[in-house]
Amino acid sequence: ADEDAVQQALSMMRLDALTHRTWQRLSGGERQRCQIARALTQQPDILLLDEPINHLDIQFQLELMRLISALPVTVIMALHDLNLAARYCQHLVVLHEGHVVASGKPVAVLTPELIQSTWQVDATICRTERGMMNIQYA
Repeated sequence: ADEDAVQQALSMMRLDALTHRTWQRLSGGERQRCQIARALTQQPDILLLDEPINHLDIQFQLELMRLISALPVTVIMALHDLNLAARYCQHLVVLHEGHVVASGKPVAVLTPELIQSTWQVDATICRTERGMMNIQYA
């Protein structure tokens, strides 16, 4: 059963072909996926991630966010990239100075007013041709 859980986690994080590599030979994105696979072997109901895309190139940020959003568990993560949060998260909780200032679906939470009051940044929110939110900062 343990070997099955390991194999399933490796498959979910698309690491099957990398099992022969040592930790030192993995890229930053591969290491992040490996750490998440390690947690998944415990078959959790909830996965807590703190800045899982930090220090990753854009292609690996997008790949990791796609993989995380497809996981069969509840994922609670800290993110600072509002565009990625809007694109991949079903529910957002915005914290400011240790207090919840907004909670809900990205389209309801991420408003120019909230962005201004929370981060003191002017923002415009547009929709892409595919309907995704795109936050542009002034």
